Amino acid sequence: EATSDIVLPDRSVSRQHLVLEVREDGVRAVDPGSRNGSFCEGMRFSELEVRPGATLTLGTTELKLVPEGEKTRALPLSSRSSFGGLVGNSRRMREVFTLLERLAQGESDVLIQGETGTGKELCAEAIHTHGM
Repeated sequence: EATSDIVLPDRSVSRQHLVLEVREDGVRAVDPGSRNGSFCEGMRFSELEVRPGATLTLGTTELKLVPEGEKTRALPLSSRSSFGGLVGNSRRMREVFTLLERLAQGESDVLIQGETGTGKELCAEAIHTHGM
C-alpha cells in the first residue's frame, strides 16, 4: 500500500484521495477514485491541470495552489482572546479576530456566510458593537 506525503485530519477525505504531480509546466491532479470526489473551483474532476491560485476541495478541506516564491498574505494575529461574544485563543481564532477588527472599522456592508452553528450571528453582533 502506498503511503501519503500529506495526511489531512478530515474524515471525509479518503486514505488515497488525490495524487499531485508537480511538473515543469504546472501541476497535474488525479483523483484515483476517492469516495467523496475531488473538486476544483466547485467542479468535480478525476484528472486535471491545476492553474496557479486554484482552490481544490477534498471533503471539507480546501487547498489553494500557490506558486513557489509567490508571497502569501498571512493575517497578523490579534492580541485578543475574545471579540464580542466570541472567545478563543487558537491561531485561527486570533486571525478571525483580526478580520473582525478590520471589518468593524470599515464603512462597507458585510455578508457573513457559513453553516448553521458556526457563529455567524456572533460575528455580526461583534462587528456592529465594535464599529459604533
